Amino acid sequence: MARPLFAANTVISERLINRCLTTYLANLVNPRSGSFSIPVPQVINGIPQSVLLNGEFSVISINATLRPNAQGSIHFSIRFYADATVTASRTTGPVSLPIATFSPEIVLSTAIDVPLVAQVVGDQFQLGINLALASITSFSVDLLTPSLPPAYQAAVNTALADPSVPAALTAALHGLVAGGFLPATNALIPAFYDMTMDKPLVPGQQWFSVRLPVTQLVFQVGFKKLAAGVNVAPFTSASLADLDDHLAPDFDDRRNTVDVETVANLQFLEDFLNTRVFPAMRNQFVAQQLRLNEISSFTFKTIGTRRGFQQGVEIVVDLTYWTDSLSNSTSSATLW
Repeated sequence: MARPLFAANTVISERLINRCLTTYLANLVNPRSGSFSIPVPQVINGIPQSVLLNGEFSVISINATLRPNAQGSIHFSIRFYADATVTASRTTGPVSLPIATFSPEIVLSTAIDVPLVAQVVGDQFQLGINLALASITSFSVDLLTPSLPPAYQAAVNTALADPSVPAALTAALHGLVAGGFLPATNALIPAFYDMTMDKPLVPGQQWFSVRLPVTQLVFQVGFKKLAAGVNVAPFTSASLADLDDHLAPDFDDRRNTVDVETVANLQFLEDFLNTRVFPAMRNQFVAQQLRLNEISSFTFKTIGTRRGFQQGVEIVVDLTYWTDSLSNSTSSATLW
């Protein structure tokens, strides 16, 4: 049995993760926004006023930065946009009368560190972040346009310093996706190994079905890439430390053009087929006069051919060929 390697492992670039995030945001349907409404008392030109800033913040970009860390977290830079309204009203007299109204556009940015999590999509693991675990406590103002008169600009600055603004940003972030899971990768990592086949001469009637679940998924963040590996008991039992080699600089990719690199453990596949699949794949007619009795051996190996040595497989099968007479011929064959 193979043990020193994962059953399969995948390396994903920071560039691909950011493409996934950009594509996901561009295709969101009705994301929820974080609303805010903040009054600021102000005396302007000797007149007591209430300056009200309100609107809704929505996420316009998320960018990931991958660097090695013990927590397995990814650093995200996030930008928010609000088409806001600023309304100034008198606070004296029998009626509160509007004095001025402005409609500034506001862009804020923030940064958070969120650990990676995984979910199963179809038969693959997909890595992402749980936005429900994210909380925004600070931000910076990137843009506020057009400029407001100084007194009203000061009121807006005071309003943006209110604790309700980070709460609105957090609500907008949590409202991006139902359930809180934001995909950061494609579904690329096997969640289970399944092989099901119908009887060759009886379509729709199952011959055999073998399903082997992944027993462990581990992942690690490196410099501008992350690596993930899966174990399938009892065949493999690699550890987190075994991912280090996959996070080392790739001297065959000096220009960093590779976004995804996936490696399958051929020894695991050989063991899986020989111990789980082929024992079930037997005693069945595969053609009108040809019966597969068993496949007794399947081996990945180097094979000598007229064109030199090549990588291939050796399969040992036991077949029975039925003739038109009562006699039949049974033979074993080795296929290369």
